[in-house]
Amino acid sequence: MNWPNIPREIFCMITGFRRLEVIRCFALVLIVAVLLGGASANAKVYKWVDENGKVHFGDQVEAGVEEKAE
Repeated sequence: MNWPNIPREIFCMITGFRRLEVIRCFALVLIVAVLLGGASANAKVYKWVDENGKVHFGDQVEAGVEEKAE
């Protein structure tokens, strides 16, 4: 494969820098995703049954069913 007439050291520095930039960006996105995933894993889920016998799940309890929610 013939590269343009650029010294090999300069070409490696340019392509290596871009590769490092992509790796850093990917690592940052991965860290943010892990941190946000952990925050949502701590959310509390409530379960309650309405007057018709239907089971509901949610992160907030509707008014009037606080005492029956699990």
